[in-house]
Amino acid sequence: MPQDIQFDIPIPSRTHRDIDRARRDNFSWARGHGLAATESAAQAWEACDLALLIAGWHPDAAAADLDLILDAVTFATALDDRIDTITEIAGVHNLITELTTVMERPILPQHPLSMIWADVWWRIVRGMSPAWINRCRTAWSAYLQSHIEEARNRNGHILAVGADFFAVRRNAGYMGPSICFIERAGHFELQNRILGAPCIQQLTILVTDMVDTMNDIQSLEKEEKFGDIHNLVISRQHEHGWSRDLALSSVVDTVNAWAREFIRIEEEIPELCRALHLSYSETDDTGRFTEGLRHLVRGYADWGLCTGRYAQ
Repeated sequence: MPQDIQFDIPIPSRTHRDIDRARRDNFSWARGHGLAATESAAQAWEACDLALLIAGWHPDAAAADLDLILDAVTFATALDDRIDTITEIAGVHNLITELTTVMERPILPQHPLSMIWADVWWRIVRGMSPAWINRCRTAWSAYLQSHIEEARNRNGHILAVGADFFAVRRNAGYMGPSICFIERAGHFELQNRILGAPCIQQLTILVTDMVDTMNDIQSLEKEEKFGDIHNLVISRQHEHGWSRDLALSSVVDTVNAWAREFIRIEEEIPELCRALHLSYSETDDTGRFTEGLRHLVRGYADWGLCTGRYAQ
């Protein structure tokens, strides 16, 4: 079964010590917003165990930040499941348009998910600079809009390959918002000259591709059940005419190679800090950011092996 596959990720595991309290509070929040209102929905929430994912992603976050980021990923997971049930492109488009508008101005939401998103979004931006908010809004907008593109591909039986595949996948996998949350959880902000440095850009792309692709492998059977073909295993199988086993083996090897490349590029960070003449504080924040990227990879790899979301 693809979910049982172990990846060669040379990054140690960590988890937040407040995970049990966060799990309980997130369940109360989800029930209060109607996301785990029925017995079956509550069982699905428990099996998914998003608290395990976020505790691994942000092991040093303050309790309130851990709760916020856990609520955000709970909303994103509920949205993903809701989109799977909408058969008409127009329905997906209307929902995504309303969710995007929530980030721009106060509105009277028509969809229950929009009210949940408004609660999460206005907590996300509290205390952050206009520059960071704009960057976070851009990441969330790309993530939300990707649902329309995926629905269009799914309904049209369009199977993207190569660069076309990654053009959609890098927005659809929730990694843009997750990378923004490294700064939000740590209460620091990097300047654009640091974020735009080539080695930082390479690291963020590698982390995005690693997490997205581990997800593609572990969710393969679930996605096929719902007719979702935007998956790198399926894409390579179709592109090269490979068997399922060969495509799967190729994608696992790719993830492991990306992990080695991440470690190699990460060693360039101290030289980057010197070349940009960063202050002590800026150098420390850059180190915290790259450490946050490591947590995204390790935390996802650990959660992917345990979650019941892909075993149902």
